Amino acid sequence: MNLNTLVLKVASRCNLNCTYCYVYNLGDLTYQDQPKFMSVKVVQAILQKVSRHCEKHNISNFHFVFHGGEPLLQSMGFFEGFIKKAREIIQPQTHLHFAMQTNGVLLTKEWCDFFLSAGITIGISLDGYEEIHDSKRVDHAGKGSYQKVIEAIDLVNSYQGKLNLGILTVINTRADPDKLYQQIKELNIRSFNLLLPYASWDVPPPDWAKNRTVYADWLIKIFDRWYFDDKPKPSIPIFEQILGLCIGLRQSSQYFGGEKLDFLIIETDGSIEVSGALKVCGHGMTKENMNILDMDLESALQNNQLNMHYNSHQELPFPCSNCKVVGICGGGFLPNRYSAINGFNNRSVYCHDSLKLICHIHNILMDSLPQKVLSKAKKNLLSYDNVFNEIHSMISY
Repeated sequence: MNLNTLVLKVASRCNLNCTYCYVYNLGDLTYQDQPKFMSVKVVQAILQKVSRHCEKHNISNFHFVFHGGEPLLQSMGFFEGFIKKAREIIQPQTHLHFAMQTNGVLLTKEWCDFFLSAGITIGISLDGYEEIHDSKRVDHAGKGSYQKVIEAIDLVNSYQGKLNLGILTVINTRADPDKLYQQIKELNIRSFNLLLPYASWDVPPPDWAKNRTVYADWLIKIFDRWYFDDKPKPSIPIFEQILGLCIGLRQSSQYFGGEKLDFLIIETDGSIEVSGALKVCGHGMTKENMNILDMDLESALQNNQLNMHYNSHQELPFPCSNCKVVGICGGGFLPNRYSAINGFNNRSVYCHDSLKLICHIHNILMDSLPQKVLSKAKKNLLSYDNVFNEIHSMISY
């Protein structure tokens, strides 16, 4: 087991108070015990442990993702120091990549100039047009953040493609898919990804009901608009990944695929965690009494919870192993399987949505291929109803 990515919670507080936030608003209160900012001592430990890990496993590329809370609450000097030290400590044969996920509200020209000089990729959270975005992404006074986020996106776009920007959107099924897609086109966004709301069987996603496919139905409308769009269009990784998996590419993410999940979270105090999304499973679920200050990465990877997450697309609950699309779905995101009754030994709360979306994308792709290619590859269309019935006959939960 080895890693190629660390998500660094460099600030444990946020200037927004998004209603769906897994850090602050889904029942886990451990953030209250975290230092507000990551210290130099923790940074030094991270870089020393990463250097040893990369050298031991001959890792050619390593990714640092600055996250929070809101990372822009940290000083610019912190990031300058981190990157400088990383390049000094980590062996030159390991190419380093830096990214930041921000809500965009605090973004300025000074920050953008710094990102450009430091080669930092930017991700900004935008949940759609104003009415939809401001229904969830509000500040601590309840005021929407839409206008400031749009200003941030316009600022990045003013660099005429020199800054690498991606937009992350948490799905709100009450948004009009056509209007949302058109907004992304008008904003000249090159990369736009869609994130399912963090959820478990005990904390189901908004507008969800068992055996319904409200999220798949919404995503299919976006997919069709995007797939058949002949004009210049944004990259949408969730769709591109499913398409790739349908033709046999080896790739993976938290939600799809069959590969191992080779990343960890480091909190402001140096705590090592599997995934922040596990906070939706209950207070303290992510706390395994591990800290980068006194543990190397190899030792952390022996932890049962980390091991379960790392192998979550291979070690599957019944009946996932017998499903026709398991090679694409990979059993879904680990937190989405959780219930207090069975732990993680459940299919994903998004099982039917994933199944319907995968079948639709697979069939659209097959319809676009010449019959000769289909015959040679021995590919057939997938029936959602048939696969659903096969799964449903084997499950009780």
